[in-house]
Amino acid sequence: WYLGYYDSNARNIDNIIYNAPFYLPICSAGNARTSGENPADGGYDYLNHYSVAKNNLVVAATFEVLEYQQPSDVEMSTFSSWGPTDDGRIKPDISAKGVAMFSSSGAADGQYTVLTGTSMASANVSGSLLLLQQHYNELNSEFMQASTLRALVLHTADEAGTTPGPDYRFGWGLLNTEKAAQVISNNGTNAIIIEEIITPFDDYTFSFTSDGTSDYTATIAWTDPA
Repeated sequence: WYLGYYDSNARNIDNIIYNAPFYLPICSAGNARTSGENPADGGYDYLNHYSVAKNNLVVAATFEVLEYQQPSDVEMSTFSSWGPTDDGRIKPDISAKGVAMFSSSGAADGQYTVLTGTSMASANVSGSLLLLQQHYNELNSEFMQASTLRALVLHTADEAGTTPGPDYRFGWGLLNTEKAAQVISNNGTNAIIIEEIITPFDDYTFSFTSDGTSDYTATIAWTDPA
């Protein structure tokens, strides 16, 4: 019954994020899909605890993609846990390499090893997002709010999976740190990052000019109360 269930762990981490608007926890989706505990759902509905929270970034693990050309280039690992949550929300949020990651080891000083798991994928994402915050800070002398960073990551993800749009396996797609950095660099020209506070029953209008040919994509994110 606890699979997909919004429990006290999820509520507590949402409370922390709500009260610390620049704090974005990166949480692994879990490695339970090969456990056989939930075979009737075809591998879906395996998330629990922090992975069911609303305001964090939950990471699925994929194989390495050396050169992305199409969604089928992104191959899901055999173990990464899939959503949805019990209330139907898209989780996990993002995918990243988590198979055969060259990483540090606690066996000895200066020791390295190769590890696999959604914990490795979440470490991959954490380091990438920290670099995005550094880049944004260098250009703007401030950091993005957690909801802004989450929106940027999902907005620039590469499509993954067999159907367009976000899904309960890959989330919004494969992390594309370079594309996210380009949006930060181009903010104010061919990309726009806006942070606003909108009070209840307020209207907010934003005008922009399109060339009439290129697709225009907008992503809205916010931090929800627990």
